[in-house]
Amino acid sequence: MINLLPSARKDEIRFAKLNRIVLRYLRLVLLLIVVIGGILGGTIYYLGVLNTHATADIAAKNLEISAGAPFIKQAKDVSDRLLAIKTIQSSQTRFSSLLDDLAKMLPQGVAIDTITLTGDDTKPVRVAVSGNTYNSMLAFRDAVAKSSRISGVDLESISQDVAGFHAGVVIGFKKGQAR
Repeated sequence: MINLLPSARKDEIRFAKLNRIVLRYLRLVLLLIVVIGGILGGTIYYLGVLNTHATADIAAKNLEISAGAPFIKQAKDVSDRLLAIKTIQSSQTRFSSLLDDLAKMLPQGVAIDTITLTGDDTKPVRVAVSGNTYNSMLAFRDAVAKSSRISGVDLESISQDVAGFHAGVVIGFKKGQAR
């Protein structure tokens, strides 16, 4: 088709078409701005609500923690006491284990009369024993000497009376074995 319209009118038609296209894209851009603005506004509102809830939760947890502070102090005190007890217990000599060992090693016919405990596992323990025969005294010394915890055993004295034989025995422990 041949367009015989004057050039001014042709320009008006061309600009009208361009104007219509620009208006269509402008409406589309405005629609996108409104949608994106709505999404952004909704997100900001949602984050504000989350922030409010998180702040309330933090305040509640801080209140719980501050309410538990006395218990934490008590637990620390108990823990410190327990640590002190363990330290003391590990450094103390356990003479019950000594008595157990002596009872296991005691030969037939030998009885322990007295034990002189020093409270220190580096010092020797003195034991007074009585028995029926001289050989039972020596058997006691030999049995004690075979223990893996004992470093040395000495018979200080052996005496005899009407009741039988009596001996003074000194027992030395290996380092740390009296615990």
